[in-house]
Amino acid sequence: MVNKDANDYLQKGQYGVKQTLISERKEFMGSLRERVYLTARLEQLSQENALQAFHDEFQKHPDGHLLLNGTFGMDSFDAYIKESKSAGIPFTLVANEYAQTSPYAIIYTASTAVDEPIIDLAKKYPLPLKSEPQQKSQKKSFFKRFFS
Repeated sequence: MVNKDANDYLQKGQYGVKQTLISERKEFMGSLRERVYLTARLEQLSQENALQAFHDEFQKHPDGHLLLNGTFGMDSFDAYIKESKSAGIPFTLVANEYAQTSPYAIIYTASTAVDEPIIDLAKKYPLPLKSEPQQKSQKKSFFKRFFS
């Protein structure tokens, strides 16, 4: 019994504390998939409904925490930081090895498991379809009707 505890202590000292689901933690900036409300990639932040989507999530889940990827420029996050401050949501700028491996720019998380089925911004809050202007039906000229 004593040998196992000493061995565990030496292992922790040599390799660090064991972590669960390392690949998930790398993807979600240190958090787990089961704790995520909403994610957004850098190219999605410029969509017209992105800020409103995070505002809606802040209203639905006021107990969350916003994670910002520190490898991207801070000017991309200004509006989201202001929105989180006005909603009273704490935020963290993640600039460790998890931020370097994460494909996401912003992640809104919980402290416990919430198991949201859809967490991607584009799927959870799709852009409204723009109706294309209908072209006026042009009458074919006299010659095109007969020779085409």
